[in-house]
Amino acid sequence: MRYSETDNLTYFLIFGYRFLIQDTNTIASGSGINVRKLAAAAEKRFRKKDSNLVETSKEEISWRGCPLSSLPFINNSNLNVPRVTPSPNHSVLVRLPLSSTPDKPPEPYPRKYTDAWDTHHVRLPCSPQNVYSVLQ
Repeated sequence: MRYSETDNLTYFLIFGYRFLIQDTNTIASGSGINVRKLAAAAEKRFRKKDSNLVETSKEEISWRGCPLSSLPFINNSNLNVPRVTPSPNHSVLVRLPLSSTPDKPPEPYPRKYTDAWDTHHVRLPCSPQNVYSVLQ
């Protein structure tokens, strides 16, 4: 457990969870509760719930989470995600679903290339509206 005090605010970091107790002077003096003892008791209760809990330093943690394959109802065939569709805020550049053969490149979507040739978009050299020659 670590704590820090700034401007009558106390932050407790217990097992990676950050707790904020505001106005520690009022809590400590008004009710006679020692905030540090309260946090120590909370940590003790937390340890009792899980006796196998092992503390690790931040340097020992290389990643967080678990592999997708270890989750019971999620695999590549059952992802339970919404269908991918183009919208004003989302561009789809390949035709879905993807091919099952890994050596075949994905097909472009839409098939016919259209670009916006105005001041709000990047002017690509491959555009049919480009008047400058492109060296290959």
